[in-house]
Amino acid sequence: MNSFIDYLKLNKYFLSLFLVYLLTTSIYILSTPKGAFLLWLNSLNNSFLDYFFYYFTFVGDGLFVIALALIFTLFNYKNAINLFTIYAISGLLAQLLKVIFNTPRPKAYFEGIKTLHLLPWVNVYSTYSMPSGHTTTAFALAFFLSTVITNKIYQTMFFILAIIVALSRVYLCQHFPEDTIVGAFIGISIAIICDYYFGSYLTSKEKFSKGILRK
Repeated sequence: MNSFIDYLKLNKYFLSLFLVYLLTTSIYILSTPKGAFLLWLNSLNNSFLDYFFYYFTFVGDGLFVIALALIFTLFNYKNAINLFTIYAISGLLAQLLKVIFNTPRPKAYFEGIKTLHLLPWVNVYSTYSMPSGHTTTAFALAFFLSTVITNKIYQTMFFILAIIVALSRVYLCQHFPEDTIVGAFIGISIAIICDYYFGSYLTSKEKFSKGILRK
């Protein structure tokens, strides 16, 4: 097994993208009033964005990841098990932190202050805002996929898709931008730890390199 530093170097392209994203968004959030970006993004509402972000947010849904893991079982048990493990641990941690932080969501925060554009068919929550679970899942999935498909074009695509999920959570008024940043950090961190330790273990076992269609 490679050293942890060597592992990070192998994934330096995706991690570099994430560090730039983390730095720039953090600076912006710290230098602007709370909710400023959410109010701006939400004010751009139109029918196209309503449906686009509504459907795209499901990329960060657990059912999407589980379905993808089941597809991986057809070709490689290791990837299927690794992906499910990453999703389960990162998701549980995100849910635990929600309870610990117990921060209000945009709907409750701006109640009586600002009128938000809310989709009538979406159940918009009021509590447990920090961190964003969907964003946690989306970034964990994006990093995992970047370790499976190492082409930089695809890695960039995975990264952009994760960002769009984060934006969807803000547009839909389910989370503040800072909730998505913390979620992204959790997702990436857990994905790195799980893939390095547990993923390496699975790789060392030949039986996990097979799949239902790959005997």
